[in-house]
Amino acid sequence: MNPRTRLGTIILLGLAVTGFLSAARAADDFPPLFPFLISYDGPDNASSMAHLVDAPAGKHGFLRVVDGRFVNDAGPVRLHATNLTGPANFPTHEQADKLAERLARFGINCVRLHYFDEAYGNFMIERIQGILANDPATQRNLDPQQVDRQDYLIAALKKRGIYVDLNLHVARWWDERDGFPSQDKRPGFDKGLDNFEPRMIELQKEYARKLLTRVNPYTGLAYTDDPCVAVIEVNSQTVPQPVRRQGPPVHAVVQGPLRPRHTGDDAWLGGGRCRRRLAFAGTASDHSRRSPMEDALLALYRQRRFAESSVSVDPLQAGCLRR
Repeated sequence: MNPRTRLGTIILLGLAVTGFLSAARAADDFPPLFPFLISYDGPDNASSMAHLVDAPAGKHGFLRVVDGRFVNDAGPVRLHATNLTGPANFPTHEQADKLAERLARFGINCVRLHYFDEAYGNFMIERIQGILANDPATQRNLDPQQVDRQDYLIAALKKRGIYVDLNLHVARWWDERDGFPSQDKRPGFDKGLDNFEPRMIELQKEYARKLLTRVNPYTGLAYTDDPCVAVIEVNSQTVPQPVRRQGPPVHAVVQGPLRPRHTGDDAWLGGGRCRRRLAFAGTASDHSRRSPMEDALLALYRQRRFAESSVSVDPLQAGCLRR
């Protein structure tokens, strides 16, 4: 190694040692690190975002959309939301208060109440009842205890500045109890079929009225009149779900957004009437794997009945709650 190279190596080593010693001295100038744990139930501290949640939810009037943004009477609103699914929609009163407090501490100001119509069984050892009564004769009645629990939960969320998004049809699947035989030959949860089958539409209107026009005893308001209701989802995942699990299914997609006063092949929603078209993807080789109901849906599409006929729906069914 020539002298010049040796000198450069010594300088680099010296700089490295100096940097290490400087870092060690700097570390000694600070207190030791400690675990940072967000407290769920402790007193307010620097980690709590509850002071940013404007409580109670709806105190500035109903949310609406202006120029593509949620606003209320006080100005723009940004929703920072999470999701409650299945049995999480029916906590005890004590659990509801604790949950609302915790969510507010995290800065959550909206909760989507999802999959609470039918009994919930995903990831569960046993299915747990939803808001529909466990009645051997019908699926049309609400269970009073589940209704009370949901009412209290929504009141607790509202009190702490948390809006709700209510889902209507998610998983109720009609059967012989209400005059719908051959469930195994229809799309899962009657998705897609309930967009145009007249009696299913009427029963969904009935359910929406029972759910949304009931007066919450803990707020004194019906849900149609309560500004803490930010969003209502009329139907979750409205396209037909595969009846047969093997092989490529026939898929359906809603073409175009639901837009007021828009006609033609796209869908429109306004004036209390609704048009919707379904487009199917599939090949001739799929025929042996399609169910009779899927073949019927495909035939309806080919006849363009979805594009050329309309179905009357009331404001609750259309999601156009009029106040």
